[in-house]
Order: sequence, then structure tokens, then C-alpha cells
Amino acid sequence: MIWLERGKLYDKIYCSSNLKIVFLNTERMIYIDRKEHNGAAGIQYPVAVRILFDLPPGKEPKDKYVFGIYKEKGALIGVIDIVKDYKVPGEWIIGLLMIDQKERAKRLGRTLHDLIKTWVSQEHGVALRIGVVEENKGAYKFWEKMGYAELDRVKKNYGNKDQTVIIMNLSLDK
Repeated sequence: MIWLERGKLYDKIYCSSNLKIVFLNTERMIYIDRKEHNGAAGIQYPVAVRILFDLPPGKEPKDKYVFGIYKEKGALIGVIDIVKDYKVPGEWIIGLLMIDQKERAKRLGRTLHDLIKTWVSQEHGVALRIGVVEENKGAYKFWEKMGYAELDRVKKNYGNKDQTVIIMNLSLDK
């Protein structure tokens, strides 16, 4: 059986012969960054801490879930960041689904997305939302293949660069 659930430091929430997914909290994320993996999966301190604490307007820390994806030998290869009930009750936003470049094109993104859908449904979520930067054509194609439909396009500023973000949504109807 495949599932995700919020746990404590080091709790395994999914484990197969070659993949482990773990709920991350502040202490674990800082440890990953500074000692264990030193920037694996592209995560750098203080970015690691921002992943744990950045929230959309009106949301609280209890609404946010961050998971680490590990290979069999303990290497961090990805991170999932999800916030429940944003923008409306029952709709969960995937703030981040980041996979190490060396691990892409192995159907891991699809597997992780299936885990997310199952878990969010079990938590009474009815839809998933994602924002894709317009320039990221590969990500747009991925989410479209996962069944997401475009809802809107909004302008956002990241650093010193204005970007168009494509808002996409997926209904989790049974």
C-alpha cells in the first residue's frame, strides 16, 4: 500500500525497495542541508528553511506539509511542499515538487503525483492546484499530462524578474 501521512522527525511515510518519503520539520531540513547532503536536490540553506516556512496569505504552519524523497542509500533526491485548503477549502496547492535532475525521466514525478493525489483524497481534499512559470515548458507539459487544466495566468515578480505564472487545477473526483 502507498500512503503519505504527517509524522515526526525521521518517520517513514512511504517506503519501497528503493524509495523512502519522510515528513520534514525544521530540524531535519537544516540537518539535511548542512551535514547530510550539503545541497542535494538543489536545496541550499536558507532556501531549505524558506521551503518549510513560506506560506500563502491567510495560511498557518499547521496547513503546510513538506516531505523529503530519499533513495535507498539515504540520498535526498527531491522535496514536496503542499498547503491544504488554498485558495478554497478542499483545494490543496502543490507549492513545490522538486526532483534532482539526475532522477528525472524515470517516472518518479508521476509516481509522486499519484501518492499526493491519494493522500490528499484521504485527507478529504477535492482538488489540487499548481502554479507553473510560463517559461518552464517542460513543467507545463508534465502537469497537463497529469490531467491539470489551465485556470488563469497571473504576473508575479521573482527577485528582479517579472514572470507569468500559469495557474492549473485538477479535480480529484472519485
